[in-house]
Amino acid sequence: MQTGLHRHPFLWFLLPLVLGIVCREYASLSFSPATTIAILIVIALLMCLCYRRFSRCFIALFMALLFLLGMGSLSLHYRSLNFPFTNEKQICLIQISDNAEEKQRSVQYKANILAYQQGDSLIALPHHPTCLLYFPKDSISYSLQQGEQLAINARVQPPQNFGDINFDYARYLKRKGIAATAYVPMNSWKIVGRDSLINWREKADRYRKKIAAYYHRLGFSGDELGILTALTIGEKEELSEEIRETYSVAGASHVLALSGLHVGLLAWLLMICFGLFIRYWPALRPLFVLLTLCLLGGFAYFTGLSPSVVRSVIMFSLLAIVRLWRNEPLTLNVVAFTAFIMLCFKPIWLFDVGFQLSFSAVFAILLFFSRLNALCPSRSFIIKKVWSLMAVSIAAQLGTAPLVIYYFGRFSTHFLLTNLWVIPLVSLVMYLAVALLLLTPFPLLQGWVAVALQKMLMVQHKGLHWIESLPYASFDNITIGWIDVLLLYLLLHAIYRYLQGFSLLRLRWLCAIGIVVAVFVLIG
Repeated sequence: MQTGLHRHPFLWFLLPLVLGIVCREYASLSFSPATTIAILIVIALLMCLCYRRFSRCFIALFMALLFLLGMGSLSLHYRSLNFPFTNEKQICLIQISDNAEEKQRSVQYKANILAYQQGDSLIALPHHPTCLLYFPKDSISYSLQQGEQLAINARVQPPQNFGDINFDYARYLKRKGIAATAYVPMNSWKIVGRDSLINWREKADRYRKKIAAYYHRLGFSGDELGILTALTIGEKEELSEEIRETYSVAGASHVLALSGLHVGLLAWLLMICFGLFIRYWPALRPLFVLLTLCLLGGFAYFTGLSPSVVRSVIMFSLLAIVRLWRNEPLTLNVVAFTAFIMLCFKPIWLFDVGFQLSFSAVFAILLFFSRLNALCPSRSFIIKKVWSLMAVSIAAQLGTAPLVIYYFGRFSTHFLLTNLWVIPLVSLVMYLAVALLLLTPFPLLQGWVAVALQKMLMVQHKGLHWIESLPYASFDNITIGWIDVLLLYLLLHAIYRYLQGFSLLRLRWLCAIGIVVAVFVLIG
């Protein structure tokens, strides 16, 4: 442990933090604020006494401190969802915070509860909990805008489970920061004002809509427009169910969700461009590093700060700093540091599917890619590049397959063929999209790029549609439990340890763990 702590300190710091978050979520283990502060003070005093003399004791106390940090940060998240619920209708002052979303029988808005009426007085809420409001379908309901303040008379209630008992919908909404839901009947609300100040989310949303409209004016429509907006600005409203199913069966759903692939392509382009300038003007190195961080941060803000994009931006920002200064590779410690910072800031991200898939893919790539890549010693440049892409795909699939099967019940068998096809094309699409926006002052050149981009999107879609039509493209309706997921990851860890150095003892452990995993999966 001592060696591992020195080699990957943030990996060891991450473990007790995650354990504290998990214990607070599933075991309901928590302390009052006063008790937590008292325990933290005691631990801090003991750490001061143990410093230098008892290193192991100091490390154990520090781990306990991180455990409490995980519990306390998640408790603060749930405390922000508090609202004085009653079984009767309440008059509340709310503010619309998102655009309308059409449901089967109603129109849904996301809103912040600013105040509620108690007796004859209006009680303001300092933390403004988020509420999902459902209105009847009519022209007035669709006309509501972000920033408008409404007085509603409705029964505000905590999130509840409906329908499928296997899915905890109430917990899902609370993890998304939704504190309450309410159905607002006709003639039970009125607009009382509007906040003229536009927050950063509204600004980013308006910019995304402007770019989507700009793509439409350039001639993009239908499936091409849906794929382009999903790849570049994270908007999926234009995606049809047919497109979503094609990408899912082919194993390319990760392409439609902004993640490390897209941020990595942008970061690579920036590092290449700024690296050329640094070579000739090394004194401007700090300026180019700062500019890289600002551009990556701007991209994260522009796309809505989703967990996968935030994770990727933090990670690639650290990588850009290291690369532009020393040209060193990404390490497990950097990835663990990224996860540590994100969970300290927002612990509920631990239960976000995108967060889990992103980090499991990156960890698996760092652990297995170099060993898989070494299996092809060819000197041919093309063969080496193709095999490197396949090695990355295999490593990422190893890391994400247990979670994908657990959450979606599907395993795409042709993922190697899919990634060999889609990743080069997505790279070209991203760079052509950047060129498309940069060539706005030159309409003729921009038109040529737009035509090339349309053809590229069409070719990409047709290729994935062909992969989807291949026999046994995916296995569906696979059911495994969370214990099976843990055992599968334990098996992957055993395989990694086995690859580090062959020994008969490690081989026996690997076989034993493999048998246990197979038994549990078959029983499940």
